[in-house]
Amino acid sequence: MSFLAWLEDELIVKKRDDLTEYSCAVELNNRRFQVENNKGLSFNTVSANGPNSASIHYMPSPKKTAKMNADLIYLLDSGG
Repeated sequence: MSFLAWLEDELIVKKRDDLTEYSCAVELNNRRFQVENNKGLSFNTVSANGPNSASIHYMPSPKKTAKMNADLIYLLDSGG
């Protein structure tokens, strides 16, 4: 299952409320690292929901992260 399909299922179908920008970035990175011949990330994953999505180079951390909200814009930029 692709990351975005997984995210949609988790947020909308399962109605999870414990996902954060950071946990979603970790999930996507883990999925990338499982791909055969993966050479690593070309840059840190930008995972920003709601107001944070206005910051182009925003990167969440375990201590600085927002909860995911399916009703808000989600900016995802990752380099694999």
